[in-house]
Amino acid sequence: MTAKLCAAALSLLGFSTSMFIGLWVDNSFVTVVMRSLGVMILFYFMGLILAGIGQKVVEESFNNEIESLKTGGPELANSDEEMELETPGEQMILDDSPVPVAHG
Repeated sequence: MTAKLCAAALSLLGFSTSMFIGLWVDNSFVTVVMRSLGVMILFYFMGLILAGIGQKVVEESFNNEIESLKTGGPELANSDEEMELETPGEQMILDDSPVPVAHG
């Protein structure tokens, strides 16, 4: 469903852009409409392909994240414990102390 909506939106964008540009350069109306319909069909299939690829990437990323959490991924820190963060060359300890904010 999402892929079809993305494809339809991309095809309408291509159609309208092609119509505006064709009419702006004073092509005949029949030529502009025929070329715009061709662009609309081309952009529809291009939108289907791109939306399908994007949807597949998001699904795989989501599934990988779920599997990572199931297999004991990064542990969540408790709010009452201090968290240690290692940076290159030094070690920093983060705690729950308030951070001053400048008001200006």
